[in-house]
Amino acid sequence: MTSAFNDKEIKYLKNYFDFKSISSYSNFENNIEFKQSIKEKPYFKNNENKKNEELDFTKVTEFDWGNDIITYSIPYQGESTKYFVSANNENLLKSFSLENLVDRNGNGNIFISTVDNNIKMTFSSGHLVSYEAINKQNSFQDCFQNAENTMCDDYVGTIAWYTNPQIAIMVATICAIDPDAF
Repeated sequence: MTSAFNDKEIKYLKNYFDFKSISSYSNFENNIEFKQSIKEKPYFKNNENKKNEELDFTKVTEFDWGNDIITYSIPYQGESTKYFVSANNENLLKSFSLENLVDRNGNGNIFISTVDNNIKMTFSSGHLVSYEAINKQNSFQDCFQNAENTMCDDYVGTIAWYTNPQIAIMVATICAIDPDAF
């Protein structure tokens, strides 16, 4: 087991997001049950266009939140900025695709696609400057923006936010599950 984050980032993120651990695994490639459970999520199951999208199960990152809630971030094959994010808990049916095209200077877009929504967030110098959605859920935008503003309050948080795409994935997961989290 190796981590997708360095020790300093893990300590900061564990304190900030209050989860138990972050782990990257390479052993999900041969786990047929896990792969099938991901493809059964509403994001794929209810959308014919998405069923054939290939995920890279050799680079799964697992976020353990405690209380038997685990979320998974799985990159798409051949993509370094696009991930599928899903929870293991049956009560948390939120799963989505996230593409982080924000550069190290904090400029660019994050695209989130759920069963019900397509969301585009535009950033300039690290700040959310616009939010567009079909079937917009204002509370998701507020949650994501509040998390970004709070985390970027200091040097370590700002560096972690802009140099590691997994953080945006983690924040998006939290906000998709609980829009009042931040």
